Amino acid sequence: EWVVDGTVRPERIEDIDRGIERPLEGTADPDDWEGVAERNRALAAEVEAEHGGDHGANARALAEFMNNHYAKPIADATDEELALFVEEYYPRNVWPTDDQKAVVEESVQFVLDAADEPTGRAR
Repeated sequence: EWVVDGTVRPERIEDIDRGIERPLEGTADPDDWEGVAERNRALAAEVEAEHGGDHGANARALAEFMNNHYAKPIADATDEELALFVEEYYPRNVWPTDDQKAVVEESVQFVLDAADEPTGRAR
């Protein structure tokens, strides 16, 4: 009763204890979230050091996406999750420069390569 036409209306929420917590689907141990986030951020830093600022900014965006939406290592990202990042999350949430937008798919591949993933996964 607090959602109207797909929009949450906080003023209609009378009892927040009725809310349901949806766990992230990533790490099996929720206490390991920070360790996963640190590893993802380290990969982004590695990409920036090796490939420059535009790729680094994109890699940081991917790390934050994986940290906050899946709580799992970038190395474990599925093709579907990577496509969701590039096609949906990135254009709506990152506010990239034109130069960053032009290389986002290459940036994703650089992160996967840094994580020792096989090439060709990024979309």
